[in-house]
Amino acid sequence: MNLVIRRMLVLAVLSCGLLGAAALQQRDPQGRGAGAGAWMKVPVDTRAQADPVAPSARQQRESYWDALIGAPTPLAGEQATRLVIAPGGNLADSPEFIRIPDSVWVIGKFEGYRTFLSSSGRSIYTEMNIRVEHVFGNRSGATLRQNSVIDVGRPGGTVVTASGKTISDHVYPRQFDIEPGHTYLLLLQYHRTVDMYTEGPRRWDLTSGVVVPDSDDGRYRAEHGRSEITGLKIPELIQVLNRKLSNY
Repeated sequence: MNLVIRRMLVLAVLSCGLLGAAALQQRDPQGRGAGAGAWMKVPVDTRAQADPVAPSARQQRESYWDALIGAPTPLAGEQATRLVIAPGGNLADSPEFIRIPDSVWVIGKFEGYRTFLSSSGRSIYTEMNIRVEHVFGNRSGATLRQNSVIDVGRPGGTVVTASGKTISDHVYPRQFDIEPGHTYLLLLQYHRTVDMYTEGPRRWDLTSGVVVPDSDDGRYRAEHGRSEITGLKIPELIQVLNRKLSNY
C-alpha cells in the first residue's frame, strides 16, 4: 500500500477511535466524562522513564509519529495543545464489528504507559502497555500470545523535558477514554514497520465483568438495541466473539 495512502488511513482510524470519544464533558448528564483521559494530563518525566525499546526501534517510532502528527517546529510552552485530526462522521449506524487493515480484536488489561517527546521535539506520543488475555480475528500478521504485553500507541500526552519544561500535546476533554487498570475489548491495528499497535474505532470496558460501551457510538447502539454484546458477561462475550470472528 502506498505510504501516503496508508498514513491517511491511519489518521482516519485514529480520528474515529480517539475523536469519537472526545465529546465535551457536559454532553454526559451522568458525569461519565469528568475524569476520562485525565491520566494524559499527568506530566511524565522523560529523564526518569525507562525505555525497554531498542534505540533503533525507538527512532523508527519517533519518525512514524513525526510524519503522522508532527508540528512544523518543536513544541514549546507549558500547554501546547493542538487538535490536528479532523473528527470523522457519526459511526453509530455502522456495524458493531468492522474490518480495518492489519487488525486484531483483543481482550486485555491496560497495565501502564510511557510517554515520549520525539528527538525532533515535534511530536508527543504515548505507548500504552496492554496485557493480552484473549485474541480474536487476528488479521494483523503478528503473533499474539495470552499474557503477553503489547505496545498500543496514540498521539499526545504530557511530558517534563530534559530542561524541566512541561509540554502537552493532543490533550483535550473526553467523554470516554481508556483508563489505566481497566480491562477492555479493543479493536487494534498493527504497524509492522514499527512493531506497534494503534487503537481502532471500537472499545468496550469489561472491568466490571459485564460488557459496557466505552464510546459515543457504542453507547448509542446499546441505547437503541443495536448492540449484540452490551450487557453480556465475559464468558458469554468470548463465546460470541469466537463465533463471529472465527472467519473474520
